[in-house]
Amino acid sequence: MAEFSIRQIGDPILRTPTDQIHSVDDTVRRLISSMYEAMDRARGIGLAAPQIGRGVSIFVYGVGESRGAVINPQLTGEGMLAPTPRENSGSGPAAAAAQTRHHDAAEADEERFIKEGCLSVSGIYAPVPRYQKVTLTGLDEDGKHLELQVEGLLAACFQHEVDHLHGRLFVDRLRGELKRSAMQTLRARDYPSSHVKPAEKGRAGAQSQGPESQGLKSQGPNSSGSSFLAPGFTAR
Repeated sequence: MAEFSIRQIGDPILRTPTDQIHSVDDTVRRLISSMYEAMDRARGIGLAAPQIGRGVSIFVYGVGESRGAVINPQLTGEGMLAPTPRENSGSGPAAAAAQTRHHDAAEADEERFIKEGCLSVSGIYAPVPRYQKVTLTGLDEDGKHLELQVEGLLAACFQHEVDHLHGRLFVDRLRGELKRSAMQTLRARDYPSSHVKPAEKGRAGAQSQGPESQGLKSQGPNSSGSSFLAPGFTAR
């Protein structure tokens, strides 16, 4: 079986929406096997086809006892969780009080949110707006219809991976100080900040019945991997 390398931010295929699969055949199943192998080799908990250079609508996942492949996935979500924006509030007593509130809220975020990372964006981890629960529909590797209702880490993983299938990376969904920090890190590694898309208002997380949702990485016992790395999400 061919060994695939994980594509990194800056590779155009990570920004290209994928094509739907019209027939689930042995070629598709061989690709899925290669994706499992690449995910496991990278200690990930999820991987989307573009991350190994294939522009088709498939992702694989392995979170705890849950493991599978999804072809042509669609997501609906409920219960949005969004990290508190961390903005510069200016100066003076009111600003200092506001910054204290933001600091307290940020610490609370660290306890409530999964920190995402990505095999295609190494070394960056941050809480991302996600739905707490999602319903995912699509096809399994035998071409049969599937429907999964999940929450928590697995729900975040599904959203992250479906985003990959629509040319979106988790860093695109960051805002405020979190996004600035991510862009500084990328620039320090000689990645142009243009590789990160601006956050879109009202589109933080999986789209309700829409085409864009989300892959992961895991760092430690409470992490998730992805594209999440099994060394991409950190559950708090």
